[in-house]
Amino acid sequence: SAASSVSPKAASMETIAQSFASHESMKSSVFDSKEHEEVNDTLKIIVVGMGSTGKTTLIRRLKGGPTVEIPKQEERTIGVDINEWDPRADCESCGCYDTKVAQEGECSEETTAHIKFSVWDFAGQDV
Repeated sequence: SAASSVSPKAASMETIAQSFASHESMKSSVFDSKEHEEVNDTLKIIVVGMGSTGKTTLIRRLKGGPTVEIPKQEERTIGVDINEWDPRADCESCGCYDTKVAQEGECSEETTAHIKFSVWDFAGQDV
């Protein structure tokens, strides 16, 4: 019979090839779709410097606008303060920032990400 003329090794290679082709077509249908692309939309800002130079004040002003209260000496940073900041959510307090970033080679609204920030405020260091 014709089926018995195919060696077991050739049959297993054909099965592997079919499985691979099936996997590739499934992968391309999932990952080529824009709705399934995952975009890292959070940038990390690390603020370091000498003690009592205004690092925390700078961060608070950036996030809260010019009317934010300046921290007192006893409110100084100890260790590291990590704050999440979404400028679009804070529009009322400090005005709107344009946080749109287009993906490489794309300019449509569907391929544009609005970035957020993870702000790391390190305590002042005396050098």
